[in-house]
Amino acid sequence: MPVPIFSTSMKSASLLPIALLVCIAIAPATGDPTADLTSPDPATRDKAAAILRHTYVATPRSRFEPLVQKIKAGQSKQDLVASLAPYHAKPEESVGVGFTWNDFYRLDASWVLHVWGPNQPESVDGAELVRRVEKFWVQPPAGFVGTWTEYYANGQKMFEERHDDADGKTQTFFYDNGRPWCISTNSENTYYFRDGRVQPKDHVVGTD
Repeated sequence: MPVPIFSTSMKSASLLPIALLVCIAIAPATGDPTADLTSPDPATRDKAAAILRHTYVATPRSRFEPLVQKIKAGQSKQDLVASLAPYHAKPEESVGVGFTWNDFYRLDASWVLHVWGPNQPESVDGAELVRRVEKFWVQPPAGFVGTWTEYYANGQKMFEERHDDADGKTQTFFYDNGRPWCISTNSENTYYFRDGRVQPKDHVVGTD
């Protein structure tokens, strides 16, 4: 978990509002709610998220099914990357498991492509579409005090951190439906299922 930096200097504290105003001046609202989710200004992000909660429409799976059908077992990883170019796919995650590779490519705000195969030779074994709403992480400024919120592309909260708690901070991670997945304090973590039920401590399920 990231450790927040707290300012104990009266001089530093007095400069914080000025620093935030500079950030806002440098990165004003763009008029594109999705782009504004990356703004360093909390009010701009909040406003953009409120708009997206009413306007976001998930892309249908059928939009990318032709891409999956073109990917063949045995093709090289180089050929795979070339086939993704027309879709402007962006690498999002790469995970090695044993002697296999697992790559995830962001196709749009709603979908990622999961492709896997053996390391030797580095070729494709299979591919699938995974519904995964895009996350927008924004680093809070040093010395920030208050509640810092980050969002999914659909406008739902993705992460929230309160830096002014008596115990230091409280972090909450959310599902893309707006329900908490994990509430983390300095003393313990509590995990929840997507429907709001508390998860047993010995079997935690992720947000995807």
